[in-house]
Amino acid sequence: MKMNRIIALVTFCLVCSLTYSQTRVTVSGVVSDSHGETLVGVSIYEKSDPSKGIVTDYEGKYKTTVTAGDVLVFSYIGFNTREIKVGTEPNQFINVEMEEAAQMLEEISVVGYGTQRKVSVVGSIATVRPDELKVGGVSSVTNNLAGRIAGLIGRVLDPRDQHVWGRKQCSGIN
Repeated sequence: MKMNRIIALVTFCLVCSLTYSQTRVTVSGVVSDSHGETLVGVSIYEKSDPSKGIVTDYEGKYKTTVTAGDVLVFSYIGFNTREIKVGTEPNQFINVEMEEAAQMLEEISVVGYGTQRKVSVVGSIATVRPDELKVGGVSSVTNNLAGRIAGLIGRVLDPRDQHVWGRKQCSGIN
């Protein structure tokens, strides 16, 4: 009698684990714009778990494994975000065409944890164009940047070991 209860309990646990386990499927494809040009660096992630994401390669291709029935989110600067529901087939090929955003792109700044509009960034923003870096007799990019941006300090110990940092002020003391 006791053995039958143990067998029934183990069987119940196995059936529950198989029933509630999430099926993973492989999804691959190509992301392009409305003109058929492939897009490099499109962010792709599961809507239920945005921390697990990928980006398209240099040919606009992607391949990922996701939970069956979940929604894949495709986002790219200057384009509308697309959401596509994944089916239950084990191997799926989904090509995605991104639509250009109707509104004009505002100036954005890339920060260490995402992007922000330029007007919402607290602090100083300086811009140095690549053609400005080529002017002058300075051979180090570090020193060239430090000479063009106020408060930026550069140090070159070795061509392979270059350091750039900004100056901070605490309580008026440098």
